[in-house]
Amino acid sequence: MDLAYPNFRKKLEYPLEYVELDTDKPLSLLGLTWQAAENEHSQRSLAIRIDHGAKSLFYSGDGRPTRETLALARHCQVIVHEAFHLSGATPGHGSVEGCLDFARAARCETLALVHVQRDERRDRHSEIVRVLDGVQDFHALLPEPDDSHNW
Repeated sequence: MDLAYPNFRKKLEYPLEYVELDTDKPLSLLGLTWQAAENEHSQRSLAIRIDHGAKSLFYSGDGRPTRETLALARHCQVIVHEAFHLSGATPGHGSVEGCLDFARAARCETLALVHVQRDERRDRHSEIVRVLDGVQDFHALLPEPDDSHNW
């Protein structure tokens, strides 16, 4: 946190408790099962899966999908994945098209795309939304600030 957001921790009005999660074994915490897999990024970055009974969520963190993250995401109800650009390969980052393929392979119900590069989101927003609207086999969306969805 200190590397990404210097001085932010001092502004918090509550204590933080850190619990380590790694790829070698699941963790049970707060009634949830947490699992991790390493994704492709310039720095070590973990994707996580959180299970609560029959409900499941996968969050990619910052990075491109790997075989390990796909295995972790299989049959999750909701996948939240970063998609830096609409298409093409960006080292260490996903793309909208790649994330659609990932979600299909994982057989998810809902895909929410986040961390779209600012210029890409501004300049190609309608094109991205059009691609997502064309998805028929699961729900795909590009969340906006203050969106709330009952998935």
